[in-house]
Amino acid sequence: MDQIAFVYLGTPVYWSGIISALGVAAAVLMTLALRARQGRGMGGAAVFCLLALVLGFFCARFVHWYCFYRQYSSLSQAFSDYSVGAFALPGAFFGVLLAALILRALGAVRDLGALLDCAAPAAALGIAVGRFGFLFNSLDRGKTVF
Repeated sequence: MDQIAFVYLGTPVYWSGIISALGVAAAVLMTLALRARQGRGMGGAAVFCLLALVLGFFCARFVHWYCFYRQYSSLSQAFSDYSVGAFALPGAFFGVLLAALILRALGAVRDLGALLDCAAPAAALGIAVGRFGFLFNSLDRGKTVF
């Protein structure tokens, strides 16, 4: 069971959520920093990060629901009750790729390869921050990353 970090207006905030948010923030900041270092447009990278967060969130939850459907009573519960279940990392990657392809199709990003070159090491950093935090939180010890 996950430990509660604090309670805000009657809603418990868990350590796993805080650590996951730190991992996501590290990945977004690294993506933007690498894009700035490339000397390319930051507007497309910022829109990419925002769209990747939204699509990655929903795809990660959907893949987890699909793979572990017995944890949920329905698909609507998977997207309304976040105290049940988790998120699947492959779904998050699919959401990020989908965001990149949508922006490429809309013409907002011309150099898709260069943008994904910024996102790849940032994703590794985000995963490392999350896994490192879970090491100290005693969560997911001995389990495969999914």
